[in-house]
Amino acid sequence: MPDSDVTEINSEIEVLDEVVRRVAERMPFRVGLEADMGGTFVQQIMLGRRGDTDDPPDRATIDPGAGEVWWLDVEGGRESIESPFTRDADPQIVAEWIATVAREAGSPAATGGPAVASGSGAAVGLNARLDSILDQPTRTDSLLPPSRQERGPSL
Repeated sequence: MPDSDVTEINSEIEVLDEVVRRVAERMPFRVGLEADMGGTFVQQIMLGRRGDTDDPPDRATIDPGAGEVWWLDVEGGRESIESPFTRDADPQIVAEWIATVAREAGSPAATGGPAVASGSGAAVGLNARLDSILDQPTRTDSLLPPSRQERGPSL
């Protein structure tokens, strides 16, 4: 494969990864992100596993190429549900569609179960990361200039 083709494919994956991240950030419940390393390499929104770590996950994403519509797999493909939405759809609307379908399908993330796929180094819990950032003590005083007393007397 010529280098230009590889560059084009990588660029397409990066664009779709960003689309998936924007949707994942708008999900109303905790989700994870995991790259599809055995297929399209595009990030997938992980909606949890219904059993052991070896069981296939519920997931949602958009594949590159023909069609480019959002889809949701229940238990790794036992049931696949295609949306009417493409990559250009409003991320909030796509997130609402995924949330609705995930709730109807009983996806663990939508029903309070674990969302991030276990056993994968690529999994990232967006909401968990946000929670840990928000739990950190803030030091806004370090952003302010020192007071006159801290600088010493003025001349």
